[in-house]
Amino acid sequence: MNRIAALCLAGLTPLLIVPIALAQHQPAVPLTPQVDNSRPDWENPAVFERGKEPARATGFPFEDSARALAGDRTASRRFLSLNGQWQFHFSPNVDGAPADFFRDDFDMAGWKSIRVPADWQAEGYDQARYNNITYPFPANRPLIPHDRNPVGSYRRDIDVPADWAGQDVLLHIGAAGSAYYVWVNGQQVGYSEDSKLPSEFNVSRFLRPGRNSIAIRIYRWSDGSYLEDQDFWRVSGIEREVFLMAAPKTRIRDFAVRAGLTQDWRDGTLDISAKITPGTKPMSVRATLLEGQQTLRAGAYLCLQARTSRRFGLAISCRRCAHGRRKRPTSIRCCLSYWMTRARSCRQQPSASVFAMSRSATGS
Repeated sequence: MNRIAALCLAGLTPLLIVPIALAQHQPAVPLTPQVDNSRPDWENPAVFERGKEPARATGFPFEDSARALAGDRTASRRFLSLNGQWQFHFSPNVDGAPADFFRDDFDMAGWKSIRVPADWQAEGYDQARYNNITYPFPANRPLIPHDRNPVGSYRRDIDVPADWAGQDVLLHIGAAGSAYYVWVNGQQVGYSEDSKLPSEFNVSRFLRPGRNSIAIRIYRWSDGSYLEDQDFWRVSGIEREVFLMAAPKTRIRDFAVRAGLTQDWRDGTLDISAKITPGTKPMSVRATLLEGQQTLRAGAYLCLQARTSRRFGLAISCRRCAHGRRKRPTSIRCCLSYWMTRARSCRQQPSASVFAMSRSATGS
């Protein structure tokens, strides 16, 4: 008896037939053209962001090095949390979402409140869905059925601190999706996809003294949902923290730190690259390597003066950094700080650090 016959007698014929049937299934032919600017942004693969700041490494513009090393953003005058209760309207489809809800004079009578951050499915709206190899909507990329695309509209009023005037004010949305628009005081600020990544928007020019309104509209599905098809729970809403951040106009906007070892793993190296926002005055930058309260190494001062964003590199070496600690983990922190200087020479001790970021790394 051959192997196929044995499987049939054992009643396992469906195991042979199902894969064949699946292999014969042909996916829907993609719509042509894929890119069409007459469609909404969330159905246009050419658009995945509008008005967003470039992505950057995690960091916060603390007032000084001490606050940066403490790592408590809530203790900073430059931080304003927007977590908590927001006004909320849910629509099971696109057409049912309220028009002009972002306007100051829009009547929100009858709206409910919702917790942020939270998935709206966990707050009594819509239904969480689990899908493996099938899409959670009829596939016809990049289109999304408008009558099956739930929409959540969020509103919140805030008071922006008066001492933030003259600084860049950034709205940070830790994660939301699948796609969403942002308005401040009735003016559209931007749009974002990438539902599991943070987005930041510079809202400085949209703010006014006193009371301000922030509005966010989230679409559960977008053309980006075709890239997110895998076996996981499909949920929607503002899923991570939201806050406002005040930052000096000239600052360390982005950075990268890469650690290495030399001399038979006895000595450590640290390569640092940082990007500075435009400035017209000379500036000094310092990198400090710390273990606990002890400074292991500090240095690499540079003068910077540029009217456009500029990226530069620093290098720090630390001899015998891991000496005597090979059997236990060691937490090393790197603090980047900068200050404005009138002198041409940057090799001077700053009177105050006006910006600092800290990152921790654990090694053995």
